[in-house]
Amino acid sequence: MKELLEQARDRAVTRGVQFMDARFVAGDQTGVRVQDNRADELSQTSGSAVGIRVLVDDAWGFASSDVLTADALSASLDAAIAMARGSAERVLDPGVVALVQPVVDTVRVAVERDPRDIELAEKVRLATAYETAGRAAGGDAISNSFVGIVDSWSREIICNTVGTLIEQEKLRTLLFAMYTASDGTTRQRSFEARAAQRGFELVDETSAEDLSVKAARTAVSLLTAKRCPSGRFTVVLDPSGAGVFAHEVLGHNAEADYVFAGTSIIEGKVGERIGSEHVTIVNDATIPRANGSYIYDSEGVPGARIPIIERGVLTGYLHSLESAARLGAVPNGCGRAQDGHSLPQVRMSNTFFAGGEKSFDELIADIDTGMLIEDAGGGYVYPERGTYTVTAGKGRMIRNGELAEPIREITFTGVLLETLQNVEGATKDIELLPNTCGKGGQVVHVTTGGPYVRIRDVVVGGQE
Repeated sequence: MKELLEQARDRAVTRGVQFMDARFVAGDQTGVRVQDNRADELSQTSGSAVGIRVLVDDAWGFASSDVLTADALSASLDAAIAMARGSAERVLDPGVVALVQPVVDTVRVAVERDPRDIELAEKVRLATAYETAGRAAGGDAISNSFVGIVDSWSREIICNTVGTLIEQEKLRTLLFAMYTASDGTTRQRSFEARAAQRGFELVDETSAEDLSVKAARTAVSLLTAKRCPSGRFTVVLDPSGAGVFAHEVLGHNAEADYVFAGTSIIEGKVGERIGSEHVTIVNDATIPRANGSYIYDSEGVPGARIPIIERGVLTGYLHSLESAARLGAVPNGCGRAQDGHSLPQVRMSNTFFAGGEKSFDELIADIDTGMLIEDAGGGYVYPERGTYTVTAGKGRMIRNGELAEPIREITFTGVLLETLQNVEGATKDIELLPNTCGKGGQVVHVTTGGPYVRIRDVVVGGQE
């Protein structure tokens, strides 16, 4: 396949392109899902494709094919060039690309137990054991149980006219458990997941107590929790909430394609203080085996540790080759594509709050009335306005510096630049959590997380 990509690259040079890259991506995935005491779904999928991107007459063209022959790649190249030339007169912002030093490298994966060597029957047995343990822990209150084990392998080859030729492999293992509890009038759900770029040793190290039993017991406990009150509170976000805030609220605003498009609230603020001294948020693709890590992005640029905010000061944005050229910046390895049929976009990798200086007890000691927000499930942000909403499944009231009664169904809202200024501290230890992120119709693996983070004057929704 390398030879075919190099042939396409050489042909592109003879056609006079300004830039061209070709990406081959192949992958295999196996999934076992057990639901309500039965093996509900067993799946094995595989696929491969080559995507060819060109910059011609200051316009971009892209075409892809899952037919992996020299003729098919030649046809894709012709289609991409024709697309670029056909749109050149109508392009409002001429295409640009930052040139980088070429890289030639091969990256192989090494794991303790390759999931591809594990019999499907063994995966079914283990998933069933997780599911059964969770149902037993939750008892009659459990109305639905869902447990899965998913492993995936991928191979990517990147070849461009700069001279880069990279082959890299990735292998991931995912465990998840979702339980729904009901008391006849109320239904509550809890979800637990473990995922990393590791082999089946991740399954070996994960007990039912830490996965399915935890999810089931949490779902049952939420049946008796009170609805979250409304008002303005000092809140403490757990690592899931800190991660959602770092990724959804700040991270997307820091993606340089949004900045260039004029739809980011932090456009033009590099070097300015936009948060309190307790705010340091990092995007780091170099964390070994983390769910969102990589050696090279989909454009062949090395992944990097990128401080977005350091002690309250905005230090930079996340860049692809194109966004770096547009903003006069150095590419920092954030051009990622879902597969061979997809174009690279500016994307996050592992995005999180850095740790602070306090213990958890110190963080809440002087809060008269506040709340701990846990199990954040997601959120959305309007980058151009900086407004956001985050939802969470559970929490605890904080009264007189101590944790009090449990609460559920929490929503908090705010304005990014105000909230960042209101961060009052964070715990020393952090936790990183596996996740995925959707953007532009593509989904990629990421990690979120951080420490426990204290924020004053947060608008929380719920019931009085």
